[in-house]
Amino acid sequence: MKFKLMIGLLLIMVFLPIVSASEFEVWSSSLNACSCSIESQEVFVFNSGQDSLFTISISGKSAEWAAVSYNSIYLETGKKGSFLITYNVPCEAKEGNIEIKITSLDGTVKEFSQELNIGKCVNIQAVPILTLQNSCPCEAKEFIFKVKNIGNFKETYTFESSELNDYFTFIPGIVTLNPNEEISVVGVLNAPCGTYGNFEFELVAKSQNNEQKIELPAKILISDCYEYSVTAGKLKNIFETQTEPYKVCKDINYGIPILIENKEDFNNKYTIDIKSKYASLNKEEVLVRANSSEIVMINFNSEDAINTSVYLTTNSILGDKENKIRLPIIVEDCYNLDIVSSKNIFVEEGVAKVKLVNRGTKDINADVIIKGNKHSYLESNKILVEDKAILEIKTDDYKEGIDTVEVKFRLEDNEVVSKKFTLIFGKPIFYLYRYYIVLGIIILAILISLLITKLNLDERSLEKKKKSTEKLLANIEKHIPKEETVTKTTKKKSAKKEDKKTEETGKESEDIKFNWRLLWILLGLIVLIAVITLGTILFTKPSLLGINNSTMNDLFNFSFKFDFTDDWFNSNSTELVNITENITNASNNNNNS
Repeated sequence: MKFKLMIGLLLIMVFLPIVSASEFEVWSSSLNACSCSIESQEVFVFNSGQDSLFTISISGKSAEWAAVSYNSIYLETGKKGSFLITYNVPCEAKEGNIEIKITSLDGTVKEFSQELNIGKCVNIQAVPILTLQNSCPCEAKEFIFKVKNIGNFKETYTFESSELNDYFTFIPGIVTLNPNEEISVVGVLNAPCGTYGNFEFELVAKSQNNEQKIELPAKILISDCYEYSVTAGKLKNIFETQTEPYKVCKDINYGIPILIENKEDFNNKYTIDIKSKYASLNKEEVLVRANSSEIVMINFNSEDAINTSVYLTTNSILGDKENKIRLPIIVEDCYNLDIVSSKNIFVEEGVAKVKLVNRGTKDINADVIIKGNKHSYLESNKILVEDKAILEIKTDDYKEGIDTVEVKFRLEDNEVVSKKFTLIFGKPIFYLYRYYIVLGIIILAILISLLITKLNLDERSLEKKKKSTEKLLANIEKHIPKEETVTKTTKKKSAKKEDKKTEETGKESEDIKFNWRLLWILLGLIVLIAVITLGTILFTKPSLLGINNSTMNDLFNFSFKFDFTDDWFNSNSTELVNITENITNASNNNNNS
């Protein structure tokens, strides 16, 4: 019994050190790793047994990017030690797992599995410096912020804007920072000149490897700084502003200057549109350079005397800024010359007075000429008509006759006013009483026609009576027998009576023939007297017949005082032809008579 107890105690003493040497504890800290980073993890060993040497080994899918700083440690009894595992986490890694195995010197093994929590960790920090701006179009503005690498590995960063990115330039555009390195980034916004408004956006910094980004709110107010002015200039001084309604004359072309001034530091185009039935533009689009101006002309012409307006609308191509102005225009009948004199003007003391009235709103300065024969002329080819005026046509002092002239006035609006006049010298009877003479000739012609008709009727009646008597006598002679002498004698007496009637009829016929001769003699005398009278007038004073005031010698004298201008030459030539035609007609009338 004692022997068995001793053997048991001996066995306990032999195996007790062995059991105590293999006693140790193993654990590790948890690991939350960032992709693209280098992470470390400690594996702890507590030796609760005898002094021993402990070794570590790793395996698993994460072991390929893990490394142990040292493979073994020696621990005395009651001591704690650790192994350091370093992980170089790939950027594409999303999860990890590692098997850890600890072996003591006596071969005791303890192992466990470690899950790695891998994620995209923020490795960027951005601090705004200048992110609020106000500007005008075409004006570059800067936005400033700082970027810091708060990760534990190198990172490359890029920058962009959530809005207007095409117009941003970042300096630098791309940068690589070491851990804890910081840099200032400047974003320059240079938007097109046509861009304006209130823009809220984010300045974005991105890490290329870790695919992280950070956004900084920013804001810019681009005002519609498209200032330009549109002013209407005076008609005579285009650089002086018109401050009251325009007063223009009808039927005259006017150029109204419109000054477009660009007050900005960039070029701009402007479209122009007008609404008026009386106006048009010389151009519908104009380019105005920065801080400069251009002039556009409105062509205005109205045929009516009215109060009207021209509505002008301009629009800037950049900014689409509209400007409207109204141009009130008073159109007056400025030059309205009325020739109030009647067609016939009596010449007094060698002067024919033409009465003129200005019915317009402005004084009339007119050029005046006269067309006629050589006896009419003007002392001046200019005349001023304020309200009323008299144009004096000087003429040679003929006692009797007429003169035909045409007076032409050219007004300031190039309108031509003209009128033909008959100048009457003295009392030309044939001209003044021409209507009565014509009426008398017509009445005389009617009476002669009636007389001729009466004579024709009487002659026809006489012929009928004569034929009737002859027929009766022939019938009587045919039906009387030879043996009836007494009756024959009686019938002969009756026949003698009929012969007597026949003789009376013959006398009536002779009377009718005499009347015809007398009528033709009378008509011949009238024609002869008319021809002699006309011939005498033509050779002494043709103007009595209504021919222009001239003598017969003038008709064949080519030494007229011509004014060799086209108008005067054509006028005098025409009147010479008219006079020649009158003479020719008169000669033909004489020949016919």
